[in-house]
Amino acid sequence: MCTLRHVELGASELNPLMDLLLRQGATTFFVGKYALASGGILGIVACSHHPMARGVLAWLLMPVYAAIALWHGALFLVVS
Repeated sequence: MCTLRHVELGASELNPLMDLLLRQGATTFFVGKYALASGGILGIVACSHHPMARGVLAWLLMPVYAAIALWHGALFLVVS
């Protein structure tokens, strides 16, 4: 939802796949983003017994998601 708000305020989507979905409409964008995120989470949960999967979650995905959340917060401060 943050991306949709930022685009309404003049930002552009940098991720080519998400940009393609966004050009198809807000509903398509939301469903696609939800499906991709859910699929990733299900994959991690399915492999959570494996130490490498836990390491990827802790050391790669969590910092990436935190950075994205901070980026959206910073954009709200700049664009709003």
